[in-house]
Amino acid sequence: MASLWVPTLAHFPWVKVRVACILCPHRKGEYRLVGLAARFGPRAPLHDVLKGLSRCRYSLPERGFGAKRPPKYAPRCGIYFVDLESASPPPPDLPAAVSSKPSP
Repeated sequence: MASLWVPTLAHFPWVKVRVACILCPHRKGEYRLVGLAARFGPRAPLHDVLKGLSRCRYSLPERGFGAKRPPKYAPRCGIYFVDLESASPPPPDLPAAVSSKPSP
């Protein structure tokens, strides 16, 4: 499976941002790029965006001074960007009425 490397939200190639989790199959979401950029900032690294969006029992809390280290083999949150990791083409960014070609 080929993945597309994108450093920040400003470089994200599509208007729709879809996320899913490999550990929790029922957890899926779709966000507008503009909303994420307003929430996290356009220069936010994608790993920070994923960390901000993940709200599951496998998310690791921020460790402060003296915090206990998580177990080595404990499951980690499996959130990922669907369109950056998939081999299939991403969803169209245009509405169906705009992207459909008129029939001759």
